[in-house]
Amino acid sequence: MIGRDAELAGLCAALDAAVAGRGGLVWLVGQSGIGKSRLARELADRARAGGSAVAVGRAVPAGGSTPYRPWTEALLALLRDHRLPADAELHGWLPALAAIVPTIAVSATSGDGGEVSAAVRGEAVVQLLGRLARPDGLLIVLEDLHWADPDTLAVLEYVADNVSAERVLCVATSRDEPASAAMELIGRLHSRRAAALMPLDRLDEVQVAAMARLCAPGADERRLSQVARTADGVPFLVEELLAAPGIPRSFADTVRARLAELGEAERSVVEAAAVLGRHFDWRLLPPMTGLGPEPVSAALARGVECLLLVVDGAGFGFRHALTRQAVLAEVLPPRRAALAAAGLQALTAAGPRLDETGAEVAADLAAQAGDLHRAGVLLGDAGRAALRRGALQTAIDTLHRAGEVLDEPAGRGEVDRLLIEALAAAGRVDDALATGERALNEIAQRGGAAIERGELHLQLAQAAVTGTRWSVATAHLHAARDAVAGSASGAVAAQLAVLEAEIAFAADDIERAAALAETARAIPQAGPEAICHALEVIGRAARTRDLAVAGRAFETALATADAAGLPLWRLRALHELGTIELFTEAGTGRLWQARRLAEQLGAWSTAAVVDLQLCAAVQTVFALDAAAEHARRGLALCERLGLDRLRARLHYFLAENHAFRRERAEMEHHLALALAGAPGDLVEDAFAWGGARGMLALLDGDWDGALDCLARAAVLLRRTPHSEPAEFRAFWPLLLTAVDDRRAASELAHADRANLTIMFCNRGLLGYAHAIAAGRDGDRVRAGELARAADTALIRAPVWGHLARLCAAGPALTDGWGDPQQWLPEALECFTEHDLHGLALRCRDLLGRPHTARWDRYRFTAREADVLELVVAGLANKQIATRLRLSPRTVEKHVESLLRKTATRSRTQLVALLNAPADPTDRPRPR
Repeated sequence: MIGRDAELAGLCAALDAAVAGRGGLVWLVGQSGIGKSRLARELADRARAGGSAVAVGRAVPAGGSTPYRPWTEALLALLRDHRLPADAELHGWLPALAAIVPTIAVSATSGDGGEVSAAVRGEAVVQLLGRLARPDGLLIVLEDLHWADPDTLAVLEYVADNVSAERVLCVATSRDEPASAAMELIGRLHSRRAAALMPLDRLDEVQVAAMARLCAPGADERRLSQVARTADGVPFLVEELLAAPGIPRSFADTVRARLAELGEAERSVVEAAAVLGRHFDWRLLPPMTGLGPEPVSAALARGVECLLLVVDGAGFGFRHALTRQAVLAEVLPPRRAALAAAGLQALTAAGPRLDETGAEVAADLAAQAGDLHRAGVLLGDAGRAALRRGALQTAIDTLHRAGEVLDEPAGRGEVDRLLIEALAAAGRVDDALATGERALNEIAQRGGAAIERGELHLQLAQAAVTGTRWSVATAHLHAARDAVAGSASGAVAAQLAVLEAEIAFAADDIERAAALAETARAIPQAGPEAICHALEVIGRAARTRDLAVAGRAFETALATADAAGLPLWRLRALHELGTIELFTEAGTGRLWQARRLAEQLGAWSTAAVVDLQLCAAVQTVFALDAAAEHARRGLALCERLGLDRLRARLHYFLAENHAFRRERAEMEHHLALALAGAPGDLVEDAFAWGGARGMLALLDGDWDGALDCLARAAVLLRRTPHSEPAEFRAFWPLLLTAVDDRRAASELAHADRANLTIMFCNRGLLGYAHAIAAGRDGDRVRAGELARAADTALIRAPVWGHLARLCAAGPALTDGWGDPQQWLPEALECFTEHDLHGLALRCRDLLGRPHTARWDRYRFTAREADVLELVVAGLANKQIATRLRLSPRTVEKHVESLLRKTATRSRTQLVALLNAPADPTDRPRPR
């Protein structure tokens, strides 16, 4: 269930406790449509699947005069499926149950069940439920108790106080408004801890979007956005709006009934408020309605009382966006136009209050009043303001509306340019390019000026760069240059230069990209956006050789964006600073800042890129589950936005993830998807051979296979010298040096020149390669120093650190440097923990320990392996303790663990099992 994982987990835990004999009451509370019943149904389904009995009863709007209706419905349903227990002790309680379950009075007793106290009747219900709950528990769901009669609530109060020793979970649901006897009971029970209160909040924007896509997979972004805005986080309204556009009939009927409770003047005020918007400035209502402040204030209070309005800080608003729409639907068009004209006049007269929000309200009022041109101009201004503050979805929606109502070509052209910028920033590059093509056709049809055409091509080139559509970007950039030739301003010249820099960077011409970006930055008329963009390119160019220089460029871009109030460029600078943190220490602080800001702004393409970077960061430290989750989240965004190149890159990282798990088939599946999404891309091909296939072989202990794959990657990367400093590029010279391959010296020198050490763990990997070389040359002191420095660099990537020390251990034992006798047991412990059995095997080889392949699957720790070797040799516990300098009790614990892991019952069975011929089908069975 979207957005209800925590609540469902809490309910399941309560059900498990009840089945174990610790019953209770959980009360779900929230507004209508928030998902109380859906959550209760999900719990009921799980209870039935687990073998528990389930019964549901509900109160109804007219049921307040029908005593016990929810209990009657639930208990009758139970007794249809379960015979009334033939229990002498229960027989005495049957008269008290007769008022709730009428069939009991006829079939089981002749007594009068009416004259009993609420406590006795409640105890009778507890006695019955307790018996019906055996042996697998019972779930009772009582729905809509805001309509319940007092007798129902009295029984529930008693049950809540006395069901804790039974295998019964009661789940109640009710609305939190208006005030009801049920809400009073909740307060009493919760205060004395007789019930768990579980309030359900509205879904957030991300959860609403996920729910909408699940309900309507084919819906376009604009419709999904409208549903998200209108539903206000209420799941029922999400489903209703997707099923049929407009106001759901049941919702409209509810609003109509509430309006009918208002007097004429009160209704006039509420209708005028609806014309103003979902959230409104109540000070505009007196001039709109002709009423004084006091009658307006009284009318607003009545609107709150009738659940149409809510107090919103210092102002007011409608309870839901749909509430406002339903009220508007009741206002006749002439009156609505008159109210809108009066509201626009009052808003314009307010002067200073006509800020960005006021401009959007004014635009809406102008449209309702019939002044479409004025509405279009105001909407364009509001859309521009929303874009500048980074509210991308608001900007897109507002600019779409502006384009729909504007009929003047010049004004619509400006709106189109803003819309292209907003769509591209949100990652909707295809939509941006389609909007641009339409706008170019309109300019051609009316014979627009060359400068207008050039500015639009420039905007489209920027959109194509955002979406990494390099051929499209190049074409629009050339068209823009041709259109503005000889008449380009300094600001336009700076934009042209920085976009050309981006295209040069994409072509791996890093020096030219940096030079063009410096040129753009130096133009006096360059705007802050162009300067931020230029600094970003400068930083990315410097990142391949000097992280400090790159960091300063990105920090300057961040400061520039903050000073100019450019949230989107602030986001981009934070993201780039996050990559610096990733390279230097596998840090994710800045990346998480960027991810949250991207989500807040609706910059989903940037969010997808950050997801990729977060995946890379946690994959480096072998947090493989978290890495896969980041990759999958990024892939979902790529699918939604059509980001093909980024999708291919994320598939590569999932392939690498499966390689680290040694899951070859899954790895090859994602590699095929990655290479299909980037056909002919040398970097993707190189990373497939090195980062995926090569690392899988290396982690499997197949170093010959790893060398073959890494060699293929190295050949491909010679043709792309500015590729990412991935770890496999440092493992290549390390492995060559470890096995004393004749290529080792030249490849290590090449790695040093390639600045791979900007990535923190590569400093450690290459450091061990240099240590091996120094030890082989007889400089044992230098080798030890290099190894210690390498350990410092690798401390944040423990698996890579142990793998580097394993590579160095053989040469270190041979050449007499370092501390391989300490490295190997620690590495063995790590590799066993991560199921890296091929590497564990190599550790045991070097340690001279038994290493039958069948032993690997038992995941013995390094110390258990020590003890096991001596057990197999026939030593007793005291002898083992003396040999390993352990206490006898510690040895006993290790032996107990060995027996448990191998599912054997004695030392004799243990030795026999481990000395027996290998059986490939044999598997340990935990006791």
